[in-house]
Amino acid sequence: MGTPLAGRGWAQLGALLMLPLARWAAHAAYRLVADNRHRMPGGTAVCSAP
Repeated sequence: MGTPLAGRGWAQLGALLMLPLARWAAHAAYRLVADNRHRMPGGTAVCSAP
């Protein structure tokens, strides 16, 4: 079997995200960033939440 197009490290990270605890942690981190995106550097008016 050949190396995936994204590379072995990314494939392993994707496999890790199949674990429930890792999936929960990734979701929590995503929500934290999404909820605070307007505070991050480089934010634009498009990023502001209503």
